[in-house]
Amino acid sequence: MLDRLSTFFRVDMRYVLRGGAWTVAGRIGVLALAALSLYVFGNYASKETFGAYSYILSMVSLASITTLPGMIQALVRAIAKRKDGTLVHLALLRMRWALLGTVALGLVSFWYLAHGNVQLGVSFAAVALLLPLANTLDELVFHFWQGRERFDYSAILSIAYQVAISGALIATVLLTENLITIISVFFGASALASTTLFLFTKRHVANSDVDPDAPALGFHLTAMNAISLAANSIDKVLVWHLLGPVAVAVYTFAQLPVVKLWQLAPLYTIALPKLSRRALDISLKKKLLRYVALLVLLTAMFVVAMILVAPFVFKLLFPAYMDAVPYLQVLLLTVLFLPATLIITALTAAAQHRTLYWVHGVSALVRITLLIALIPLWGVWGAVGAFVLGYGTQAVIATVLFARTKHIT
Repeated sequence: MLDRLSTFFRVDMRYVLRGGAWTVAGRIGVLALAALSLYVFGNYASKETFGAYSYILSMVSLASITTLPGMIQALVRAIAKRKDGTLVHLALLRMRWALLGTVALGLVSFWYLAHGNVQLGVSFAAVALLLPLANTLDELVFHFWQGRERFDYSAILSIAYQVAISGALIATVLLTENLITIISVFFGASALASTTLFLFTKRHVANSDVDPDAPALGFHLTAMNAISLAANSIDKVLVWHLLGPVAVAVYTFAQLPVVKLWQLAPLYTIALPKLSRRALDISLKKKLLRYVALLVLLTAMFVVAMILVAPFVFKLLFPAYMDAVPYLQVLLLTVLFLPATLIITALTAAAQHRTLYWVHGVSALVRITLLIALIPLWGVWGAVGAFVLGYGTQAVIATVLFARTKHIT
C-alpha cells in the first residue's frame, strides 16, 4: 500500500509518515498544552493581565531577533551533513548575541521604571536577565534531532519542554494575577528547561566537526527573516499603544489558534533534511509545485471546517472572548497559504539567499506598512487585514520566484 502511494505521489511515504507522525504528534501535544494555558488565562485571569502578558511576549520576540534565530535552520542543514559539533558552536554564538537583546530589554525596563510603571519595569528586567538562556537553546535542541531525522526525539523533548513551562505558567496563573510573578516564573521555567534539554542533547553529539558554512547561512537567514520576525510581533505592540491591553488580549485570542495551526504543520521539519541533500533541478521543482497545489485543495476544506466550528469552540472554552471569533474566522484564511512553506523550505535548503530576501523582506514590509496604516483607522480589524495580506503576499512572491529559479546543484 505504501509503495503504491509512494509511486502515485512520487515521494517516500514511509519517510513522510514516520517523520510526519512523530512531528505532528509532538506538535499536537505542544498545542494541547498551549491550549490548556490559554484556557486558564481565558477563564482565571483578567483581559488586562493577559493583554499585558501578551505585550511583554511580543516585545521579547522583537528583542529575540538578536539571538540569531536563523541559526536554527542552519543547524538542521549542518546536522543533516553529520557536522554535530555545530550544535555547541551555534549555541555559544546565539548566547553571545543575545546579550544585545538583554541590553535592549534592560533599556525598556529602565524607561518604564522611570515613568513609574513598576509592574512592567520589573517584568522587563526579569526577562532581560533570563533571555540568553530562555530564548536560545530550546529550538536548537529540537532542530538538532530533526537534522538527525530522529523526529521521535524531537517530538518527545518538545513535549517535555512544553510540560515544564506550561505547568509552571498554569500553576502561577491559578495562584496569582501578579504580572511580575507570572513573567518571572514563565521565563525562569523556560531557561531551566532549555538548559536541561541542551545538556542532555550535548551528550549525544557524535563528533566535533563544525560546518564552516553554518554561521554565515545563519546570519543570512536571520537578516532576511528579521523584518518578518518584527512584523510577527509589532502588531501587538501597536495594538497595545493605540488600543490598550484589552484589545491586545482579544486580538491574541483570535490570532494564537492560527499561529499554532501554522506551527502544527510538519512541512518544513520533514522536508528540510531531505531537500538539503538534493539538487534543486527542474524535476524537483515540478514535483514540489504539484505537492503545493494538492495541499492547497486539502487545506481549503480544513479551513472551511475550522471557520464553521470556531464559534462553538469559543462559546464552550472561552466564553469571555466571543468578540474574538469574527477576527479568528478571517485570520484562518491565512492557513490557505501554509503549503507555500514547502517552497520556502526548498529555497532555504538550496541556500538561495537573494530569493529568500525578496520573499521575506517584501511581504514583511507590506505587513508592517499595513499595520501602521490600518490599525489607527480600523483598530483590531486593521491588524487582522494586515496579517492576512502579509501572508498572502509572501506565498505569491515565493511561488513566482521559485518557478523562475534556475537549476541548482
